[in-house]
Amino acid sequence: MVFDEDGFLFIAVGDRGLRDKNPQSLDNSCGKIHRIYEDEKIPKDILSGSMRFKYISRVRVDGNELLEEEKILEDIGRVRCIEMGQDGFLYVGVENPGRILKVKITE
Repeated sequence: MVFDEDGFLFIAVGDRGLRDKNPQSLDNSCGKIHRIYEDEKIPKDILSGSMRFKYISRVRVDGNELLEEEKILEDIGRVRCIEMGQDGFLYVGVENPGRILKVKITE
């Protein structure tokens, strides 16, 4: 768990031993990073990293309904973690080869 500079709480949830299934599944919370708001609303945009398929996607939701999934980075290696830096960039840890990518997300 970590708070960002805007006071949002981020919680990382393990994949519960099903690393090839849970992180890619939108029907459970396992293997994902959750952004929590003070007023308990669900964020409209969620970033998701794929270890198996080696991409980062932006998922847009409305409540519990999936509106769209957009791949924003592909073929980058197995995504291990995604962190939002205080400088506004995303830092993405990937393996094969091991490196950290600094990514600026635009609308």
